[in-house]
Amino acid sequence: MKTAGCDWRQIAAAGALLLSLLGLSGCERLINGPAKAHDVEPRPEQILEFKVLYSENCQACHGADGRNGPSIALNNPLYFGIASDDLIRHWVTDGGPGGLNPAFGTESGGLLTDDQINVIVKGMHERWAKPAMLVGMTLPPYAASQPGNVAHGAQVYAQACASCHGVANADGLVLKPGKSGSITDPTYLALISNQGLRTITIVGRPDLGQPDYRNDIPGHPLSDGEITDVVAWLSSHRQADPGNPHPAGSGTELQKRTGQ
Repeated sequence: MKTAGCDWRQIAAAGALLLSLLGLSGCERLINGPAKAHDVEPRPEQILEFKVLYSENCQACHGADGRNGPSIALNNPLYFGIASDDLIRHWVTDGGPGGLNPAFGTESGGLLTDDQINVIVKGMHERWAKPAMLVGMTLPPYAASQPGNVAHGAQVYAQACASCHGVANADGLVLKPGKSGSITDPTYLALISNQGLRTITIVGRPDLGQPDYRNDIPGHPLSDGEITDVVAWLSSHRQADPGNPHPAGSGTELQKRTGQ
């Protein structure tokens, strides 16, 4: 017997195969039991392993193992000496000024839960904070308590920074390049906040061989006021539109030539 162009034996064979596959699937479930928890892919908010959370959310900027990234090294005991866990948690949750440090907390538009952020902060502290190394040290405060003196900041730069970052004139233009590159470059200043400048001045970048506040001037640790002043001088050279040949209101070259 045939139906509409199809042999009934083919239909029967296909049905038998389907029943066999379904039977095997059921038998496997009976033999092996239900799927184990570790066989199920966890939802993003269920991930609570520091290595995974750090590598997926922090490593791109702060580097593997907290160093050698484009942003500040977290694998630095001095950093944890001036930045409390609550402060770090705030930065991770809500981000930093200008969006340079993105907000990761769900309430701030990010994807990490409070529990995940706590895992990250705790994990960094356990791995990289070394309280015993800071015993007896009086570190400068994390944040500046007053506005800086720009004129004095230029003097501090010449004494503490120019040997690595280059001699600069009053306008911040580097006249003689240094081995560590210019930190008055408008593009660099556009990519770092005043707090970022202050933090790096205090804790240095040991992963890049950059000294901390104790070693910029041999035998003379920088004071809180000196750090505040040099940051004020650096930030005074920040431009609103670095690299933009046509700042707002100036018009394009074509508009200038045609008078439009």
